[in-house]
Amino acid sequence: MPGLSNLIQSLSKYEIRIVRLIIQVNGNRERLKRDQLFELLLEGKDEEAAAKEIGYSHSRISSFINLCQRLQDDILKALLLTDQENEEEMPFLQAQFDCRRALLQADLLQSRNCFDEADALIERTLRVARKSELFSEQLLLNDLRRNTPAIQQNAESFRQLSREIMQLHDCQADVLRARQLHYELLTPELIQSVSLADFQSKGMQRLNEMGKKISSSSSNRMSFYYHLSAMNFYNTLRSFPEAGEHGHHLLSLIRSSPILHTESNVVAVSIELSGIALAQGENAQAAEYAQQALEMSDSLYEQQFQAARMLALAHFRNGNHLAATQVISQALGNRKVAQFPLLRARLELLTAAIALEEKAYKASANQIARCGDLVNDHRGWMPGLFLIDLQLNLERGMMDVAAHRLNAFRYSVRRPETDKTPNDKRLGTIMLLLNKLIRSNLGFKQLDIQEAHRIELLRRNEDDFWWNPAGYELIRFDKWLMRCNA
Repeated sequence: MPGLSNLIQSLSKYEIRIVRLIIQVNGNRERLKRDQLFELLLEGKDEEAAAKEIGYSHSRISSFINLCQRLQDDILKALLLTDQENEEEMPFLQAQFDCRRALLQADLLQSRNCFDEADALIERTLRVARKSELFSEQLLLNDLRRNTPAIQQNAESFRQLSREIMQLHDCQADVLRARQLHYELLTPELIQSVSLADFQSKGMQRLNEMGKKISSSSSNRMSFYYHLSAMNFYNTLRSFPEAGEHGHHLLSLIRSSPILHTESNVVAVSIELSGIALAQGENAQAAEYAQQALEMSDSLYEQQFQAARMLALAHFRNGNHLAATQVISQALGNRKVAQFPLLRARLELLTAAIALEEKAYKASANQIARCGDLVNDHRGWMPGLFLIDLQLNLERGMMDVAAHRLNAFRYSVRRPETDKTPNDKRLGTIMLLLNKLIRSNLGFKQLDIQEAHRIELLRRNEDDFWWNPAGYELIRFDKWLMRCNA
């Protein structure tokens, strides 16, 4: 149950106390083991290590899996029982939770013939639901409230509530459609796009449909889905000015809306805007957005490390290696980074790139070795690791080692379970040039003459050969060739 560790790490101090109490109350013979497992996972240990420490042979044994399931049940009970206010952190989710809990309570009151009390509870809850644009919850609350005029044979109130329910049904249908279109724009596979042009055509149709809906709606939730979808859609098409425009609208909407304004939302959009600025070569602007995200993400550890990487990248692209190194050192000094090995590897890899740019070959090799330990399975496969390693060995003149690394690189690309990069043509051209450089024993100058056409495609930085400044190619390959050729 890999999600159990994530669930435990997300608990607040108050929720941790409630979980411990529930484990104590459920005092069966496995209470001690559940308590041990909870504390070990809370310390940050993985499930395999926790299983062995408790006394199991491994984490895949059925008895340990059942123990994890019972611990998860205890945690969910704690989360349902706790009445801690989370309005500042996630007002929308808190309102949704309160409304759904009130639905159960009102239904219980009606079943005990306490209709006046149920109606009073429903009326209070409806105010929360309307404020948070919870159309589905409003619909269910009004449907429950309709029981009273139905029993009292109050035809006017019954018809009024029925009309309101149908209006809410339409509003909820619009929100569900907006979410569907958002997922389709975010994931081209969901609309079965056969090419980028096909995705652009189908995507524009969906985006226009969302635009028409929000023009006649005052719903902040609808606007949220529209601008978020548009930002991601234009980013995929590499139409960065349009992506940035919708990103700014989205950030403004989140900051002004009481139901959308959370630190997590602001940080996430700021990180996206930082990436968009990087793609346009606006490194100072990228650093500004990333700095804002970093300052707001103290308790959001994964986003904090993402923001740190974007800030370090912005400094690196701007040639400020010292500032980039300081940001990375601070991020890697946080003990929570161990929970996010892929993000940690990317930070370490950026340090290796900085060292390579400064000709500190030994330091770069040490960083690459640390990255290899962090991404030694296909889920953490990164082309950037292989590229930096190959560039390092070629600069050092270690052709045999470079040839071995290139073979490993090709094998990783061919593995069916490997996550592929969407920019295959640029990567394929780089691999071909590396192969010629290594196997043909060509010098950099000879390569520049014999493969001028392919190198020019990389230099133009267009279409399928576009270079992503925030991607895996930390040291742009064509510029690296020029530097080695000088």
